[in-house]
Amino acid sequence: MKTCKFILLFVLLVSCWNCAEPELGFEEKVLPDAELNFLPENIRVMDLLAPGYLDAWGDATFTILNNSIGNKLLRYVKALSPNRAFIRFEAIPGEDGLPDMSKEEMAYAGSGLIRYTGKVLNNDCKDELLFHEFFHVFQNGIERPPRKSVNNELEACLAQYLYSDSKSSSYFAVVIDRDFRPILVALASCIDKRTGYLKEGISYDEFHEKYVAALDFIAKTPPYNGSDWMRDQAGYNEHPFPKLVQLLNQHL
Repeated sequence: MKTCKFILLFVLLVSCWNCAEPELGFEEKVLPDAELNFLPENIRVMDLLAPGYLDAWGDATFTILNNSIGNKLLRYVKALSPNRAFIRFEAIPGEDGLPDMSKEEMAYAGSGLIRYTGKVLNNDCKDELLFHEFFHVFQNGIERPPRKSVNNELEACLAQYLYSDSKSSSYFAVVIDRDFRPILVALASCIDKRTGYLKEGISYDEFHEKYVAALDFIAKTPPYNGSDWMRDQAGYNEHPFPKLVQLLNQHL
C-alpha cells in the first residue's frame, strides 16, 4: 500500500513539473531526429539551381552550402523539391530594359523564382542576400505565393544576420538599411545562436521589447509599409520565429 502511495505521489509531481510555465517564456520544441530523416544530404549547386543560372549565383550558392547554417537551410530548401532543381533567377529590368543598376534589390516571387537587380551582382556579400531569399523559400514553400508578412521579413533578416555573423567576416550586407542594423543586433543579442531560443538570463519582456522595436522599424520602411503587407506580430509569450528555431535545431 505504501508503495502504491509513493508511485502515485511521484506521478503527480512529474505531472506538475511538466505543466509548469517554461522559464524562457515560450516552450522549447527541438525537432526529434526522426523528423529530419527526410532531409537530403551531400547537396550540390546543380541540385538546387535550375540550368541557366549565372556563375555569380552558382558561386554564392556554393558559399552558402559550405557554411554550417547555410547548409542546414539548403537541405530544407532541397527537400521542397527532391527530384529536380527548381530555383530560378530573373533580372529586374530598368527603364532601358537592361538589368536595373540603380539599386540593390532581391525578392522571392514564389514557385522557386528569385528576382534581383543587376547591382546586386556587384555586392561582395551577395551570398548573404541570396541566403535571405533562400530563407523566404523555406518559409513559404513553392506551392503558394509568398506571404507579405513583416514578421516573416524580420525572421529572414535575423537568420541572415546569424549567417553573416557565423562567417567571421568584417564585411556584411546591409539589411533593410544601415539604421536598422543596431536594432537587429540588439534583437539578435537576446537569441541563443545554437537554438534560436532566448539566451540564459534574458527575460521575455526584454526580448519582446526589442522584437517589437524591430517590427516597428520594418513596418514603416518601404515597401513593407504598403497596405498589402501584414504585420503578423506574434502574441505575447509566443515565439515569433518558428522557422529559425526549426533551422537551428536541425541535427546534422
